[in-house]
Amino acid sequence: MTKLHILWGVLAVLVLVGGGILYIYNIEPSLNPHPVGPIVGGDRDEHGCIGSAGYSWCELKQKCLRVWEEKCEAGTTSDVNTKTHMTSWFEGFDYVNFGVNLPPDIAPTAKGGQGWLSWWDKGANKEVLLFASYEGGRGYGLKEYFDYVILAKCPKCTEKSAMSLGNISGKTYSDGVKEYADFLVAKNNGVMFHMEYPAAASQNVQNILATFWSEFPKREEVEGMELKIYLVKSNGNSEEYIEAKRMIPKASAVATAAINELLVGPYRAEVEMGYFSALPLGSRLNSLKIENGVAYADFNQQTQSGGGSTSMMLRRSQITQTLKQFPTIKSVVLSIDGNSQQDLIFQP
Repeated sequence: MTKLHILWGVLAVLVLVGGGILYIYNIEPSLNPHPVGPIVGGDRDEHGCIGSAGYSWCELKQKCLRVWEEKCEAGTTSDVNTKTHMTSWFEGFDYVNFGVNLPPDIAPTAKGGQGWLSWWDKGANKEVLLFASYEGGRGYGLKEYFDYVILAKCPKCTEKSAMSLGNISGKTYSDGVKEYADFLVAKNNGVMFHMEYPAAASQNVQNILATFWSEFPKREEVEGMELKIYLVKSNGNSEEYIEAKRMIPKASAVATAAINELLVGPYRAEVEMGYFSALPLGSRLNSLKIENGVAYADFNQQTQSGGGSTSMMLRRSQITQTLKQFPTIKSVVLSIDGNSQQDLIFQP
């Protein structure tokens, strides 16, 4: 017998022995003194979490995690807060600091300045907005705000439910696409907080809102300044633009301050006199720069949502006239999320 034949014989014996071992350990587990457990990864739950690897679903953070590595609770992002002025024509200026704690995997998209907070909701793939306003000082309670402001700017909105989270009490409402929430902090009458978020994000929003905090420092004595915004009043078959005065803390970016006041809309007393704003709920100024007498004002998509040709004309005029009250602004160029092609924006 040649060496080659001997080698082939040895290989054949090894194959037979190896096959027998695999049979005993895998096909007939009862013969295996050390049975092998299920393969890691073969026990995913309905969320895709692998239990055998120690993962479980965290509803708050909307992801699988190991609780000994990352707790299923609100994050501790301490800088997601803002400071804003609360204005009242007769009472001077108060300040409020407020914020929320976001989970570590959610980053704010804007913070600080003008009383806005915003973050990106991954589940709905939309932005969530939270801001404060002195609606109580402007003559509104929750019901009056809904009746006078929400329905005027969102006629398809209907009240959805009451909201109660800790010291927060308020209302939610929806137009079928977006949801909104307004709430008052009980210990501080007059300051109302307003939220806008996609309907699909409502549970995530409530989880984050449960971490909401606010504080009202002692009133600061600051120098005020007066500016104007332009509202609209209907006179039968035509509309006229009405100057409305606003008092704010003295600011260097007065044009930006004026537009932000315009986007808040009319006071209750102004509504009762027939004044309104054509700018829809959720309108927001993205940026404003002034170069060589031209004001370049960029707004979010919501600013041009809904409405016919008359409404679009009124919106343009309200913005333009509010900006042109300042002598350094001779003309205005509007854009929507960076698009300044005039035949494509503010169209019905």
